[in-house]
Amino acid sequence: MENISIRKVAAKFSVSKSLVQKLVKQQRVDGNLQPKQRGKPQFSHLKNSEADLRIMVAENPDATLLEFCELFAAHTGNWVSRSAIFSRF
Repeated sequence: MENISIRKVAAKFSVSKSLVQKLVKQQRVDGNLQPKQRGKPQFSHLKNSEADLRIMVAENPDATLLEFCELFAAHTGNWVSRSAIFSRF
């Protein structure tokens, strides 16, 4: 492989020198140039609560989403949004 300076590579692809340096380091450390995961991992209090939700629905079949949020908060101490509850149904 031909050795080309970082500055020349940056000029050839019209990118910054720091981007080329970052990619060279990523290739050396990770062994690839795949995009990195962005943002924080999402956490949900509902992740391991399938059984609790099933019981709540069985005991309160006519409850609204807001009422399920309130029931869940009363049961676990964790508030979740209506959209989060809805996504589990």
